[in-house]
Amino acid sequence: MRYFDTLPKIVVTQNNVSKLYTNLLARSNIIQSLINDPLLYYSYDIKDSDTPEIIAHKYYNDINRFWIVLFANEIFDPQWEWPRSEERRVGKE
Repeated sequence: MRYFDTLPKIVVTQNNVSKLYTNLLARSNIIQSLINDPLLYYSYDIKDSDTPEIIAHKYYNDINRFWIVLFANEIFDPQWEWPRSEERRVGKE
C-alpha cells in the first residue's frame, strides 16, 4: 500500500540481526502555517448536537472523513477532547 511508503522507517536489532521496519506509530502534523491560513479551512461553530461525523457529512458528504475534522483541529481523543454538549457538561457537575 502506497500510504505506508510515506511513513518513516526504523531499524530493529534482535539477536545481532537488524531489520528495517515501517514505523506504524509515527504521528503526522499539519504544517503550522497552513493551520493559520483562512483560505484552506472552513470556519464552523460547533452545535451541541454535532459530532465529527456530522460535520464531515456536511462538508465532505462522507461520514468516513471524520478524521479530517479531528486532525485539522488537533484532536486525538474525541471522547474527551471534542466539545461536550451542554447536557453532558451539566450532568457531570
